[in-house]
Amino acid sequence: MIILTVLISNLSFSQKTSFIKFNLTNEFIKNRSFIPGFGLSAEKRINKHSGAEIGIWYRTYSVKGSLRGGDLFYDYRLNENHFSVPILYKYYSSMIDFSFGPTIDYYGNWTINKNSSGVKVISDTEKKDFGIGFLM
Repeated sequence: MIILTVLISNLSFSQKTSFIKFNLTNEFIKNRSFIPGFGLSAEKRINKHSGAEIGIWYRTYSVKGSLRGGDLFYDYRLNENHFSVPILYKYYSSMIDFSFGPTIDYYGNWTINKNSSGVKVISDTEKKDFGIGFLM
């Protein structure tokens, strides 16, 4: 999993040592398109080239599917909500800033939109409550 982050701001952060920022994120999953998300991050600059960043990000994931019951097909869309807490080391340079480190992902909840009233989903047992990943 790779998450790209775009910083939206009207302030110049080059001289600040601590600040909070709003992030727009895009997650790329193999064989799928980018999945948008957003969140808040707090950043603390330790010295000229090093710093730390922590935040909480929210993203949704949607998958389409179809179930077969006899000769009938039932289309559905499963929507999932996820929260990520990244704990990152940040490297600063005059050209570009670079962050990497672990992230703890929490599975929020899910909803299903179905095109047919013949489908009833009562649980999503495939999902974990949380996971640990690496962010770069």
